[in-house]
Amino acid sequence: MASIAKIINKSLNIKDDEQQAVYLLLLQTVFLGVFLSIFDITSTAMFMDTYGEEMLSKAFLVSGLVGFALTAGYSKLQSILPFSKLIVINLITISLITLMLRLGFELTSNKFLVFLVFVMMGPLNLLGLVGFWGMATRLFSLRQGKRLFSLIDSGQIIGMITISLMVPVLLTWLTDTKNLLFISSVSIICALVIQIVISSKFDLNKDRIKKSKSSNDSGNLISLFKSKYVRAMTFFVILSMLAAFFMFYSFLPVTKAKYSGEGEYLTFLGMFNAALLTFTLLFKTFAYSKLTKVYGLKLNLILPSFILGICILMAIVVGIFFGNTIESSSFMLFFLLISLGRLLSVSLKSGIEVPSLKILYQSMDVSIRHRVQVAVDGMVNEIAAILSGLTLMILGLFEFFQPVHYLFFLIAIAIAWVFVAIRLHREYRFSLEVTLDKSQGNIQAKEPEERNILNDQIADYLKSNTLPLNANVMLDFAKELTPLNYNGFCESALFSGKEEMSKAILQRISTEQQFQLAGTLQQYIKNEKNELLKSDATEILKHFKEKTEPATLRTLIAELVSSVYPGDKVMAANILAYCKDENLSKYLVVLLRDIFPEVRIAAIKAASVIKDKDFIPAIVDYLGTDLYHIYAYEAMLAYGKDVLGQADQYFYKSGLNHKVQLQIIKLFGAIGGEQSIKFLLNKLNYYNNEIVIEACNSLRKCGYFATTSEEKAHLNILLVENIRINAWNLNILINIRDTETFSDVAKAIEKEIRKNHENILLILSVAYNPQSVLHVRENLELDTSEGISFALELLDMFIEESVKPLLLIIFEDISDVERVRRFQDHFPLERMENIELLNSLINRDLNLIGRWVKAIAINSLNSIDNLNISKDIVAQLFNNDKLLSELAARVIFRNDPRFYNECLERLDIHKRNSLVKVLKSKETDNLLYHHVVFLKNTTLFEFVDEEVLLEIAEESKEIRMNPGDKINLNTVCRQNDILIVRHGSVLIRKKGALQGESLLAESFIPLSKLSELENNIEATDVTVLINISFGTLCKYITYYPKISEFLVKIV
Repeated sequence: MASIAKIINKSLNIKDDEQQAVYLLLLQTVFLGVFLSIFDITSTAMFMDTYGEEMLSKAFLVSGLVGFALTAGYSKLQSILPFSKLIVINLITISLITLMLRLGFELTSNKFLVFLVFVMMGPLNLLGLVGFWGMATRLFSLRQGKRLFSLIDSGQIIGMITISLMVPVLLTWLTDTKNLLFISSVSIICALVIQIVISSKFDLNKDRIKKSKSSNDSGNLISLFKSKYVRAMTFFVILSMLAAFFMFYSFLPVTKAKYSGEGEYLTFLGMFNAALLTFTLLFKTFAYSKLTKVYGLKLNLILPSFILGICILMAIVVGIFFGNTIESSSFMLFFLLISLGRLLSVSLKSGIEVPSLKILYQSMDVSIRHRVQVAVDGMVNEIAAILSGLTLMILGLFEFFQPVHYLFFLIAIAIAWVFVAIRLHREYRFSLEVTLDKSQGNIQAKEPEERNILNDQIADYLKSNTLPLNANVMLDFAKELTPLNYNGFCESALFSGKEEMSKAILQRISTEQQFQLAGTLQQYIKNEKNELLKSDATEILKHFKEKTEPATLRTLIAELVSSVYPGDKVMAANILAYCKDENLSKYLVVLLRDIFPEVRIAAIKAASVIKDKDFIPAIVDYLGTDLYHIYAYEAMLAYGKDVLGQADQYFYKSGLNHKVQLQIIKLFGAIGGEQSIKFLLNKLNYYNNEIVIEACNSLRKCGYFATTSEEKAHLNILLVENIRINAWNLNILINIRDTETFSDVAKAIEKEIRKNHENILLILSVAYNPQSVLHVRENLELDTSEGISFALELLDMFIEESVKPLLLIIFEDISDVERVRRFQDHFPLERMENIELLNSLINRDLNLIGRWVKAIAINSLNSIDNLNISKDIVAQLFNNDKLLSELAARVIFRNDPRFYNECLERLDIHKRNSLVKVLKSKETDNLLYHHVVFLKNTTLFEFVDEEVLLEIAEESKEIRMNPGDKINLNTVCRQNDILIVRHGSVLIRKKGALQGESLLAESFIPLSKLSELENNIEATDVTVLINISFGTLCKYITYYPKISEFLVKIV
């Protein structure tokens, strides 16, 4: 049973944590469907049998007034009561009214009760559906709703269709029409019981709407209708409702004349209702999305009125020229045309018109969108019902009016409806233009820089921590990671008001010779009340002033620079940064080329303060060095526009690592300006796609977007190339998705596709107005049919025709199979079998697909029995990429050891020995591939992309230990490095502690707290440690701020 339930859930796309809510709602919606359908059919049949057509107009009028009053009361209660109580009260009210109406026939034979039943049909229908969908939207998120609401809605429709088809059978059992109301009563009571269960199991009050004065203010409500767009929508809805009521008014007497018997008429209504609902389901499922995508929203708005007009026009011709009474030979044709008009008008309204209106609401400002929707769907609908009743009642006063004459009014309504639909679409397009114009007005010359998460984390830590030891550890962390902000952190800690903290910071200022904080010390001495601390600060300031005395400054600098001690040279650099004397700056050139790393770092920091252009070449050179790249980058950032030319030249340096090139691109984006934009535009032609995408990102940060046709044409070519990559990946995905053996490959391809989607949106935001693209993105991310349709409407407003068809394929709400089928009209995409598919991934250009996808593809070959080793796999054995070479070696070794040994002979001795060592190891997860998988499963790197983890893994070191082995942390690691226990366990001790702490696999040893630990750690099992240097982490913290957040926590 469990396996069957699992299969059903999978086929219906229901997740494990959703199934209880979904099945309860499905059950409830079936009972609601039965209630609505039986009540509708029964009340209509009884009314026509009792009153005929004479009282229809009055019934419509009264029903509209009752509906208006009930919906107003429901809205009022919604702002007062918790929703869990309101929905139960709502269903109790509906149940009592339904039951009382049926029991009323046992107490009286007054035909007014039939009138009351018919009048209550619409209001009870509205209350039931409003309550149900209000609950559904509270149970599920927007994304869940997109996936589940169509399934839940189908439950209601299926229930309505089923019970409608059963009407003839039920009538034979229950004998009397009014007894069908018992079925309605039982159904709504069952729905009530299920509702009580739902309310007890789920929290329906988490999104409780608070009462808003603005939303209830009648003046504000009236102001909504001052908009031409809202007025056009209002007239559209009123005409739609008028047409529906006139059609219903014409339909009932004609069908009653055809089926005059009580049971006969009831059976017809049941069958007709089933057909109507079937058409509604077909329109919703198949026609709406197709019409919207191929012909647009305009046709959707016009189609219901146009189809209705055609049917009614044909009915008028038949009725006027050939007769419309039951006695005439043409009555059957007249009857069929009227019935067809009713069927199509209702099904097109539910299946086409209602979803299209939801798209119209999307284009409105979010501050008024929901208020307009409530006003139009609620108040305007009920006003239209009242207006329909009044109009029909007035027309009914004229005795010469026959059913066929009402059709002339219906034709007039249909014609007016068409024109209003055209006007509404025009206002809709205008609202899109206004939205896009506002977007363009919001674009500034340069976007504000992103919030520096790391700086805020460090500042918050220093503010909240009272222990000077922890503060010192954090400041050491900040000193390496954000060197230009380091002095500011020291200043904040000094003024923390914590005595021990201030004492530790004064010691740090003195030891590090932070001359730039001399002004801070003067302010501190002035404000500090603690005499001891004030005395310490005074001594430090006195020392600084002595060292910077103008009379002896030149001589002192010369002596310090020529000293053999690096500490003296660091002091010289700090003094030069403080004094900013142009005559002494030549000494900094010497310090920038010093042999000691700490001296170079101090000189780079000093250069970022002095900003002499002569220092730029030396600083730029350091950007490609792991030890200095952070300091060089921040110094270049401090120089600003003066450094751009040198940085651009350095970008093209032969053999430069592409990560350094990415840093230069990022630097251009951070500095901004016309010159940065010029350099970045040149990078759009670069061969490396990763560089091109980063250039687009930096152009966005500069506030740039293409304004000339030439610029747009170039970016559109880039856009098409990225869409081509997306199409190829998607083709691979649909060919491999159903093969469970290659699920890892499918997941990796899906990640590539998501990344490519981001790239496409990024290029769009550079080629076109970025705020317009942002509107598109926001609606796409809603992941609803209406949101996606509205996003496509927005795209249609500003995207050039050359790329529009491809973008529509990318973003349309269609299946991946259909997407690939459409892409085949533009790109050659072949269907491939498993082995061919994996080989195509393995051989694909690294510029078009990530290394990690290739690695997973090679690793997946291990799951194929009796694999025939192809030349493609052998070629990877000779690849300089260690990741791919190791995986290929393992595949060949497992399938053909003899052939593997033959291949080894052709490798150079170094690579041969490396592969032999790896493959002969007893460990089965010792490849670089497994190293990355391990890191991905740790809390530090779980959010980091595998492509980045590859580079971190390649730069990390493994430390292998046997039980009882000890290592000295100071000899194998640097301050602020990270040690991770991959296998086994180690024992660490804090200084002075008798007992140690055992760390198992996946534990972190933060070496920022090295001073608290004993130098030696001991392995208690066969252990493998991974050492990741702080410098390696620093490269990626900018891209993944959560790394810094985690480091701050473990510090």
